[in-house]
Amino acid sequence: MIPSLTLLVAGLLPLTIALWRLLEGTGDPRSARSRSTLIGPLAVTFAVLLWTVLASRYSGHRQGWPVVPILAGFLLVCSWHAWLVLRGPKRCLLAAYGLGHMLVWVPFGMACLMAVSHDSI
Repeated sequence: MIPSLTLLVAGLLPLTIALWRLLEGTGDPRSARSRSTLIGPLAVTFAVLLWTVLASRYSGHRQGWPVVPILAGFLLVCSWHAWLVLRGPKRCLLAAYGLGHMLVWVPFGMACLMAVSHDSI
């Protein structure tokens, strides 16, 4: 299951790079700030993947402690995307990026929760 999670996260990288390039040509001073924060949700997603790999070895069936960082990561990614949309120069583009990331994050998060808690949905 872990290799498929890695492929899922790696699929978001080209989307982020394409969005980064689209924001470069705006000339808006806010775009540089937005470009530097575009990678944040992906970094949180990668951290959740790393946590899943490390914690799944040491967690038992239906333990609650390894689930908390995954749920916190989900809330952080949601709020980060909302902040990007509200503060970004091209809101429709950033909203599409957030929607695309969340469409990938929901099954990714469920797979991480199942891997860590050793329980199926």
